[in-house]
Amino acid sequence: MKMNRKNLILYLYVLFFTFLVLTSCANAPEYYYQGETHMGNITTTQLTESLTDEKVMAEIVLTGGGDIVYDTATLEIDGVKVADFNEQGKAVFYPEIFGEIPCQIVFYSDGREIERADDTLAMKIETWFVGAHLDVGHALREIDIDGTVNLLTEPRARGDNDLCFRLVVRVPDGATETITEVCEARPDIRPRYNTKLLVHYRGSDYRNRNDLFTAPDEAMYHIDIETDKWISSPVELSHGVHVLYVVPSVMCDLSFITVTGNGGYNFSVTSYQKSLDFVALGLVSE
Repeated sequence: MKMNRKNLILYLYVLFFTFLVLTSCANAPEYYYQGETHMGNITTTQLTESLTDEKVMAEIVLTGGGDIVYDTATLEIDGVKVADFNEQGKAVFYPEIFGEIPCQIVFYSDGREIERADDTLAMKIETWFVGAHLDVGHALREIDIDGTVNLLTEPRARGDNDLCFRLVVRVPDGATETITEVCEARPDIRPRYNTKLLVHYRGSDYRNRNDLFTAPDEAMYHIDIETDKWISSPVELSHGVHVLYVVPSVMCDLSFITVTGNGGYNFSVTSYQKSLDFVALGLVSE
């Protein structure tokens, strides 16, 4: 059958548009990695791992329990509810612990618990991710394997006595990583302490450090006061998602710091640090 000119143009336009869509999809960057599906007693577990940050999402699907007549069901780990199953029997959450994790599926009818089933979630990370930034609120910069991220030119917070920078490290199942640092004094035209930088590390709870102070006082004016939570290097990381704050242990003159990761994923992060004593300057009361 012959096409008239109008239909031919339309046909060619559709072919061209389809080509563009298929080409763009084929060349589109990958943002997520979907891991292997693991079978449990009455569930399956699959992790979706972000390729642009450290986050990992778990999808749990009910495959058993068909003989139980229930309205709703929840997923509990260590007695704490972490997710609800939807009508399709799927539960989604962002786990904080990984490996072979015991759990319970709790079934309800008319709002009452009627049954509990034990299972094990095989939450096994398969990909690395390493990133660094000055703190939450600053763009996270991914670090390639054997790569270096330089934070020397990043705009700093006022004072920043409470923090050098923040690291996130996602370690796959079966792998390990060791974090160490080197601090070096640099020529300082206005030295105050005659001391170079020394650091320790803190976990994810350090994000809430400002809760320890009453405004207008802030954590950034002080060296970390929770000394019982200080972590010294080398820091050994195993399977899981880790947040590490690199934190000054002393007030210091101008210093250069290099934090290095070695193991399954070699990397380094560099930055400068110089303390500003707001108390001595009379800007903050003791």
